[in-house]
Amino acid sequence: MKSLDYSDEEIQIAGTDAYNFQGVNCPHNLAKVQPGEHVLDLGSGLGVDSFIAAARVGESGKVVGLDIAKKEV
Repeated sequence: MKSLDYSDEEIQIAGTDAYNFQGVNCPHNLAKVQPGEHVLDLGSGLGVDSFIAAARVGESGKVVGLDIAKKEV
């Protein structure tokens, strides 16, 4: 995750799932998710980016992770 420019804070939010992360990019650098927003994470896989987004939107926002692989969901 560090090589994809995730911040230390984002890696901390990912927790132990950071070691299993298989993403190809860091969408958070461009998305700039704000409190109260609604986020759809397409191809969410383990949900690492969903958890990071959830930390940013807070209780007033909403995050939905969508993946087609049953094992991922």
